[in-house]
Amino acid sequence: MRRNVIIDVSDGVSLQEALKKAGVNNLSSVDKLTVTGIFNHVHFKEIFEKKETVRELDLSTASYNPYFYEKGDYYSYRYSAKNKYNDLYVSSYGYSYNKNNNKSLISISFPSSVEKLKVNLFDLFQKLETITVADDHKSYLTEDGILFNKDKTKIIRFPAGKKGKYVIPNTVVEIEENAFKECVGLTTIIIPDTVLKIGKNAFRECKGLKSINIPKKTIEIGSYAFCDCSGLTSFIIPETETKIKDSFLSGCSDLTSINIPETVVEIGRKAFEGCTGLTFITIPMSVEYIGNSAFSGCKGLKSVKILNKAIKLGDHVFYNCSELTSLEMHKSVAYKKNEAFAHCEKLPLYINLKREEKNNQIKQNKIRKLKTTSAYDWLENLMKNSKYTYKIITHFETKLQLKVKINEKTKLEIPVPYSKFQKILPKLMDAIKRFEEAINDFDFVFVEKINTDYDKTGWINE
Repeated sequence: MRRNVIIDVSDGVSLQEALKKAGVNNLSSVDKLTVTGIFNHVHFKEIFEKKETVRELDLSTASYNPYFYEKGDYYSYRYSAKNKYNDLYVSSYGYSYNKNNNKSLISISFPSSVEKLKVNLFDLFQKLETITVADDHKSYLTEDGILFNKDKTKIIRFPAGKKGKYVIPNTVVEIEENAFKECVGLTTIIIPDTVLKIGKNAFRECKGLKSINIPKKTIEIGSYAFCDCSGLTSFIIPETETKIKDSFLSGCSDLTSINIPETVVEIGRKAFEGCTGLTFITIPMSVEYIGNSAFSGCKGLKSVKILNKAIKLGDHVFYNCSELTSLEMHKSVAYKKNEAFAHCEKLPLYINLKREEKNNQIKQNKIRKLKTTSAYDWLENLMKNSKYTYKIITHFETKLQLKVKINEKTKLEIPVPYSKFQKILPKLMDAIKRFEEAINDFDFVFVEKINTDYDKTGWINE
């Protein structure tokens, strides 16, 4: 049976010694733990590095000194002259904290002697429902178990275990970094028009949110702010945004559409990565740069329209958008052809916005399709009695790539221009046969990494 326990950590005694004095062998039998005396980082570590921990932790009557250690020694872990606060924080360095170990804690109370609570401290507690600070705290106040700054203009931490709907008070002007991080039970959030800033990771992994309203007056939204909110189905980017930050909505797999306002000049790296529910996207004329992997892994994306002919695309912008079949983009757009649209197997050549160029491109694509079909038929007829395994891959430009499997260890890859395919292929077959004989005679494997310059032949060890 679990019970409530009061321990005294005065005179630098360890947690284990204090528990023993209270007649407790370990924390698995404790429901609520009240700590008195002077506690520090080490006591905090000892409580939360265990797989079994308390449901409620009351530190409100204790004093906090981060440098006071057992037996009168001073605990100076990561101390520097710049640290003017008695900060309570969590670091992976030197500590074995694991949030998967801390599934029991639902309530925690802090004394005023803890002057600053670091943003990552609460990442440990996935079931936490109530945060409390002392009434006389100089920096913080709590209301309904939620942590604010003293004048209630910033919401600092919403406990991850709270569920349902929450309305942010209209005194709040800033949602701080990590404020709602991993609040998976949060289903609805109402943000007042007073909020001007939303910090980094503010709503990260709020998987229960279906929609969210961003006030029109909000002028700054941090990186990863809505990353992995996999339940979001709609999102309106405010027109005050000029840059969509890194990983802004990445991993929002249920998001079906997004409107990028014409105030946006830059889209950050991985901004919409893994948004598999998106089917189309229009990049407005205002956007001058799209960062690396901004739309990579958007496997439901079928149509992309890029209006600015002077835009620059980073690496792998549309990497692995496997369903992308329509791309409207001017031919002057700067990008790496073998990277920006890599693994977009269904994508033909880019389609220019000018009508006459578009019609010409459609015509060329039809000719390419006929040539590809002809190449397949020619290859199949030539190799119908061959023992080799082979296939053809169409490339983004003007080449076919012939892949021939010599044996279990060696594979040959040869890019061939459409115009010369039929002329070169019989000679290639003869060369491949002689190459196989050389391998068998001398019992060696010729190995080289695939050369991405498709003007050259590449060999690989399969």
